[in-house]
Amino acid sequence: MLRLCVNLGMTIGPVAGGLLISIDYAWLFYVDAATCMAAGVLFALLFPKSAVIAPDTQDEARGKVSAYRDRPFLIALLLTFLHALIFFQVMSTLPLYLVEQRGYTEFEFSALFAVNTIVIVLFEMVLLKNIEKRRPLKVVAVAGFLIGIGFGLTSLSFSVAALVGTVLIWTLGEMLAAPVLQTWVSNRADRGNQGQYMAAFAMVFSVASIVAPWIGLRVYEHIGPDWVWHGCLVLGAIQLIGFWRLARENECR
Repeated sequence: MLRLCVNLGMTIGPVAGGLLISIDYAWLFYVDAATCMAAGVLFALLFPKSAVIAPDTQDEARGKVSAYRDRPFLIALLLTFLHALIFFQVMSTLPLYLVEQRGYTEFEFSALFAVNTIVIVLFEMVLLKNIEKRRPLKVVAVAGFLIGIGFGLTSLSFSVAALVGTVLIWTLGEMLAAPVLQTWVSNRADRGNQGQYMAAFAMVFSVASIVAPWIGLRVYEHIGPDWVWHGCLVLGAIQLIGFWRLARENECR
């Protein structure tokens, strides 16, 4: 549900932003500030009291395993980092590639990106309902490989239809990977240290959001634009093997 709401906003946001820019660029920032403040006011009104978790007893606290000593979890974080390196090309190298190498306009890229968010809003919850009995890390392994394939095929896509096909492939991978992986991380944590696990998980994506554009753009400039997508395919295969082996060894938790 959280991802559905985020992607619904990402579908509407660019369209609304384009309309505001057509009036006056400054209105983009005025309305952005207003919606953020409105969200804060709504949270304060609708949730005046936060749920309070009772503190753990001393014995319970001793039994907890630190997220940073959980070896399978740390391996999963490393594989997730590879997964994120692929995905964050969508915000940096992919638009540059489509505009410079294929001649698409910024608006056409925005429309292409909207395919991703619309598909997620319409189909993600149905898809997750149908795979909820599957072993999560194996789902993540296949999902990450789909993302790698989707981005890897970008260099071979010379028509709008072909590009839409690549977006649908990596969108399917995203729909499978993101919520399943986040749930696995939450379930692996013990009561009372979920924050530590989720913080480490979020940190991986934050670091990847910085590193991925840096790596992708240097490969684009110094090795060749198409090699970005070849690299995505290789990373997808590596994380497929890694998550699959991790699933076989540690799916008991």
